[in-house]
Amino acid sequence: MRITFIFFLLIGVYCNAQQPIISMEARENDYSIELTPGCYYKDTTNAYQPFVGTWEWTDGNSTLTLVFEKIEMVYVHFSDIYKDYLVGKYKYVEDGIVVVNTLDNVVNSTNFWSGAYVPIYGSGHPSDLTFHFQFSDYAKEKLGNGRLEITEYLTQSNGSILATKADWSLRGKGGIYIEGISPEIQPGFSIPTGVTLTKIN
Repeated sequence: MRITFIFFLLIGVYCNAQQPIISMEARENDYSIELTPGCYYKDTTNAYQPFVGTWEWTDGNSTLTLVFEKIEMVYVHFSDIYKDYLVGKYKYVEDGIVVVNTLDNVVNSTNFWSGAYVPIYGSGHPSDLTFHFQFSDYAKEKLGNGRLEITEYLTQSNGSILATKADWSLRGKGGIYIEGISPEIQPGFSIPTGVTLTKIN
């Protein structure tokens, strides 16, 4: 009798833990779809996949490396929903000297909004072959808006896209707010902008 009770209790907990899944693509086409508390705003069509991987730009002894990954089911406390994010990290070597490197930053669904330093992130359904990001320049302590636009790709037999090249650009936004002080905004960024990246894996 006790075993039966525990079994049905576990089933009840499991059912209550389920949440409605809302497709990013579906909502992009119909904004009347509400993001209800506790729902999972999910990349159900794998629209993030063409952007995932390692991208590189090289000019002589200077190299920019961007690495993007998909972080699933991140809880967004201020809107009480779960959603998928496309997260990026970067490293820039200028004339053989490392200017900035965030590739070792640990970012996951648990620490995303609670302690992680997230260099690049974006969410929502991408527009065609373009993804827009929030960019944090830790070397210059400023924020920016990033844009990655796939310019060359192969269409695979299953209809999915295998990206090979993309244009990367940044534009200024403002200083990073630190301990109640907004620092003076420095011009430019610590990594190149307006460059064409090649996907290397």
